[in-house]
Amino acid sequence: MDLKTIQQTFIEKFNIYNKYGFFGLVPFIDNNYGIGFSIKKRLNDSDNKNITLLQFSIRKTILNDEKIKQKPMNIGATYGRDNLDGVTIRDFEKTKLTDPIDIEFPDEYFYNIETGELYKNRKKITADKLINRVYNQHIKSTKPIKGFFLIIKLFLWWKLLYLAFRYLSKVFYFLLFLISGNRYFYEPIFKEEILNNKVIKTEFPGEKITATKEEINEKLKEGKKFNFFGYEASRWSIIFYSVLHLMFYIVFIYFNYKPTIVIVVFKNNFITLIYVIVSLWFMESVLPKIFMCSIRFFSCLSFNSRHKRIKI
Repeated sequence: MDLKTIQQTFIEKFNIYNKYGFFGLVPFIDNNYGIGFSIKKRLNDSDNKNITLLQFSIRKTILNDEKIKQKPMNIGATYGRDNLDGVTIRDFEKTKLTDPIDIEFPDEYFYNIETGELYKNRKKITADKLINRVYNQHIKSTKPIKGFFLIIKLFLWWKLLYLAFRYLSKVFYFLLFLISGNRYFYEPIFKEEILNNKVIKTEFPGEKITATKEEINEKLKEGKKFNFFGYEASRWSIIFYSVLHLMFYIVFIYFNYKPTIVIVVFKNNFITLIYVIVSLWFMESVLPKIFMCSIRFFSCLSFNSRHKRIKI
């Protein structure tokens, strides 16, 4: 049986879609991808800009496997701005918690290519129930009562944790800039690292970059090195280090706080020299690496929270 015949039979199974308010069926067939179709539906009559796009498809590799009689379907529901080709992906920043939720059902529903029957796992299901079940789960977040706990989950993951991790990433960005003068960003989508407006690493298709240590060091704002108590450090680091200790000194004097360990350290010139070198090295070489790792870590957590697939 060729792909076109399979596609026609597959679509005919769902020819009841228009009685539930769906329209605009668009079949697609691809020798590399497989077969399927999409249909549209408006959430309400007053909304002429946004629509729901439901897609049903079966991969070609599955279709060609004669051992598999019940073919797993890929089903997805997407909500966004209507256009001729489908829907425009929404801006997550402007998405409301009470908007329909984009969902996918990979390998959860099956189509028997010989009998034309539909299954949810091993249980038979009609095309009517399948379409309505997918759509109702898609719009569950628009129901104040039925979707209450779903909205709470969405708020927790898509708003609260997302913003918390995002702001933590910004805190470490600020700390890194404060102690070193370097601006470092991380974009999780293509694992892109940007240091002082220069891309030092990316996995963007067709533009993979991985900078060497020497190239990264050239992009760091090291500036001219100065000898500070026998230790070579950048001017930015020395200024920040000095200002930081001056602030501590003023606070200690103001509150008349004289910790024993500080008195011992600064009474002994040798211990003072060791303290200055070690603490300055830690601030200039170790802390920036910790802050850069933290920026990457919390940027990834923020991204994963915003795109977490919520179980409905």
